[in-house]
Amino acid sequence: MKVAVDPRLSIWYIGFTDAVNHNFWFTRFLKPGFKHCYAFSYDAGSDAWVYFDPAYNSTTLRAFNQAQMEQFFTLVRGRDLVLCVKIKRDHMFRSRLMQTCASQLANLIGINLWWASPYRLNCALRKIGAQVSFLSDQSRRESDGKCSK
Repeated sequence: MKVAVDPRLSIWYIGFTDAVNHNFWFTRFLKPGFKHCYAFSYDAGSDAWVYFDPAYNSTTLRAFNQAQMEQFFTLVRGRDLVLCVKIKRDHMFRSRLMQTCASQLANLIGINLWWASPYRLNCALRKIGAQVSFLSDQSRRESDGKCSK
């Protein structure tokens, strides 16, 4: 299977957060700061931001104008770790069974992760060159940047 993202959306921002709507039995085993993840990208052709949030109870896919995204940026700035990553165009060999927020975003970017948690997705993105974005404060840049090899 190939990555099916529109080529005009080649750069995505992946956000990692503790702000979740549901807590599950396994939530306590997730690394703090990495309980959920979401993505957004800018489409210059339509002058709109695309927001993708594969949550437990629903998947949100919306288009926002700049003013709406500025409100969103205010909400997540300093709270969430947000990485900026360019999509990969490699072939995917990933089942769509047992999809999580992290596995769906791995599919979106084009990363093969066998067991995808938000923290493992963070490490995989950093290994392919993702950079901490303007939305993350300095303490998140330093503390969450050390992934084990």
